[in-house]
Amino acid sequence: MQSVAAIVALLLTGTATLSTAATLPLEACQLSAAKGLIAQRAQCGTLLVAENPALPEGRQIPLNVAIIRSRSNEPAADPVFFFAGGPGQAAITAFPAAMQALQQAAADRDVILIDQRGTGGSNPLRCPPPEDINAMLQTPAPGELERFTAECLAQLDADPRFYTTAIAVSDFDQVRASLGYQQINLLGVSYGTRVAQQYLRQYPQHVRSVILDGVVPSELILGLEHDTNLEQALNETFSACHQDSDCTQRFPDLSASYQNLRQQVAEHPVTITVPLPASGTSQELIFNRQLLTLALRILAYSSENRALLPLLVHEAAHSKDYERLGALALMILQELNQSIYAGLETSVMCAEEVPFYPTEIAPRDTLMGDSLITLARQQCALWPHGTVAEDFHSRFTSTTPVLLLSGQYDPVTPPRYGELAVQQYASGLHLVVPGEGHNVSGRGCVPELIADFISTAVAGELDTSCLENMGATPFFTTLTGAEP
Repeated sequence: MQSVAAIVALLLTGTATLSTAATLPLEACQLSAAKGLIAQRAQCGTLLVAENPALPEGRQIPLNVAIIRSRSNEPAADPVFFFAGGPGQAAITAFPAAMQALQQAAADRDVILIDQRGTGGSNPLRCPPPEDINAMLQTPAPGELERFTAECLAQLDADPRFYTTAIAVSDFDQVRASLGYQQINLLGVSYGTRVAQQYLRQYPQHVRSVILDGVVPSELILGLEHDTNLEQALNETFSACHQDSDCTQRFPDLSASYQNLRQQVAEHPVTITVPLPASGTSQELIFNRQLLTLALRILAYSSENRALLPLLVHEAAHSKDYERLGALALMILQELNQSIYAGLETSVMCAEEVPFYPTEIAPRDTLMGDSLITLARQQCALWPHGTVAEDFHSRFTSTTPVLLLSGQYDPVTPPRYGELAVQQYASGLHLVVPGEGHNVSGRGCVPELIADFISTAVAGELDTSCLENMGATPFFTTLTGAEP
């Protein structure tokens, strides 16, 4: 029998999804993003968990939790837990992306957002970047990385050894239990797909269905293929331009232009001045190989930005005017510094990925090269980090229904990753979304497919014919768009 308090709580929340076992107090709140331009009513609460799971009575840290209630008066008893990307992105800050992907599924189910420990409102591990933006894009001078890492660690109120994916998954299950849910559905995006799969591995009895968008296979060592994945995405884009009559007429020999651009900035970095419209000032940037990598990589992420790649590469290669690419890279840097908690990202990478990098890596003729790998090794030698279980990177099998989503031109988690990962799921279905890049769950008809899949928890019965109507954004042949 329910207590009077439980009945009152049920009436106040207006939903029957919480059982009498719910112990996490919630209150009305409003989530905001895009500097307040996007708002969402929710219910928020804080759950205290042990920083060191081996010392449950030791130091406690808060987990920031938000529930976006279903639009139904009688929502289903199994909500959707959203796991953000990164590593280092806060789920609650990323709520617009979650709700775009779950816009139809949320009609029948609550959506649960939890800032992973080390992000957002969950004891954040934020390391302010160097004041000199150009310093972020150079090989660190002797002693500079050591100084920056020491300063960052000194201001963190945390032991970085306990900020790993496996411990975060344990946190998420404590939230599930404290909210009284018996079974849940999972949506993981990018790095969040690793989180979702680790949750499924550890707590299979509590998982009804899983959606993986931008799949990181269980056995993948993150970071080792970033350069080759980007190179593949760029080459596919140039090939697609070559097959498009308007694009190839406007930008002939695009692959050669790209190679020339790479050589130009590698051999002769130049200082450019980029206007900052928000402040009315400007910023001097050293346009080098690292800055070019950053700009092209983010352009390849989405269909809309990818449509600009031929134009911007051609312009920079032939006119040696790097201002547009530089402005784009600066905008990306600013957004990353605001949205990614670098301390958490470093803790995860140093515990779970970098220790598994091979001792010797053969040089590869890619734009990115091995600079990120080298820097990660150097920083992890200075950063206190945890360890992972022996089977962390091993494949596991599951009969839980899993829907895997890949973008055709994804420069980070390409479709071959989804093809590899689906092999471990007896009830899995891998879909490649035509024309899209990284993270496709909010694109086109994909939210409909997600809603249908969550409703039935049967991947094999999905009608995926709507994907045939999706495709890449037409290439920009001028700054105003494609030729009419």
